[in-house]
Amino acid sequence: MALLAAAPLALSLSAGAQTLAVDLGYRLPDEFGTPEADPLALSDTLDGPPHDPWLGRDKAYHVGVSFGLALGAHVALTEGAGMEPKLAAPLAGGLAFGVGLAKEVMDSRRAYRPLFSWRDLAADAAGVALAIAVSRL
Repeated sequence: MALLAAAPLALSLSAGAQTLAVDLGYRLPDEFGTPEADPLALSDTLDGPPHDPWLGRDKAYHVGVSFGLALGAHVALTEGAGMEPKLAAPLAGGLAFGVGLAKEVMDSRRAYRPLFSWRDLAADAAGVALAIAVSRL
C-alpha cells in the first residue's frame, strides 16, 4: 500500500455475528486510493503499468543487491564451506536470482499497484552475471 498515516489501523474479521478486531497501530487516510489523494491511481488503470524505465535508480538497486547477494554467497560457499568455485558460482547465482524472483512475485501480489517487472529481473540477472564474472578473477 502507499503511505500510512500515524493513526492506528483497525482490522476486523466478521464471522456471522462475531467480529475480531485487531489494532496494528496504523490507519490509512480516509482519502486513500482516490484520484485526489493519488493522481496516478486513475492513470495507472487507464494507461497500463506504471513507468518502468530500463535505466534508473531502481534498476541500479536491483543490480547492486543481486551483485552483493551473489558475490557474498559465493564467498561464503568457497571460503566458509570449502566448496569448489566452479560449483559455488551457479549455486550463489541461483540463490541471488531466486531472491529477486521472489521479490517480483511479491510485488505482483501486493494490493496497491501490483506489478511484476521483467526489467527488474533483467537487472537482477545482470547483477548476478557481474558477480560471477568478478568471482572468476
